[in-house]
Amino acid sequence: MISEAAIEKAVDWLVKSAPLIAQARAEMVFADEFRKSLKAMLMAESNEAAANVREQFAYAHPKMLAHLQEIKRTVLNYEKLRAQREAASIKIQAWQTASANYRGIKL
Repeated sequence: MISEAAIEKAVDWLVKSAPLIAQARAEMVFADEFRKSLKAMLMAESNEAAANVREQFAYAHPKMLAHLQEIKRTVLNYEKLRAQREAASIKIQAWQTASANYRGIKL
């Protein structure tokens, strides 16, 4: 059975991690949205007339490639925190079920 101390730790972590996951989500969304602005800025730097050539220039530009790595970092950070929060929630749910079963109460 899961100890009450482990549950208290999980609940405490859920409370403390709320700002962290909110920040991680904000960074992830910002990075994804900024990709569009970066593409537009890089396309404007190109001297080519054809839009498809300017777009190719933007997507192949080192700044875009570096930004894609930033998107990868932000998504990884957010998903890691989200998975940890889900694991803590599942632990609490399992404890609740086990406690109810121990007391003979059906949920």
